[in-house]
Amino acid sequence: MPKNILKDDHNWLIEITKCTPDSKPAYNPDGTLQEIKIPMKDATLPNGQPQPLYFDENSEYPGIFKEMAQILIEHGYDEIVIKKKRAKYFKF
Repeated sequence: MPKNILKDDHNWLIEITKCTPDSKPAYNPDGTLQEIKIPMKDATLPNGQPQPLYFDENSEYPGIFKEMAQILIEHGYDEIVIKKKRAKYFKF
């Protein structure tokens, strides 16, 4: 999982084979499979609550994969993130 917020051109997406409307693989003119990149599905926490892995469209970073620190902050672990940023030699 990334430590820092990624730039839009380096967003963390999953590469899959593109399909035609009739659910068959799409091919390039040279015969290779067409590939597209899609975002991952949201995670699910142990209590069943969904955990979005990407920023929503109304945020400062719309559609960008969240860094681990951001997910920790969203769940109330602000102090861990602050201590990590203060510690010079802490490997996170």
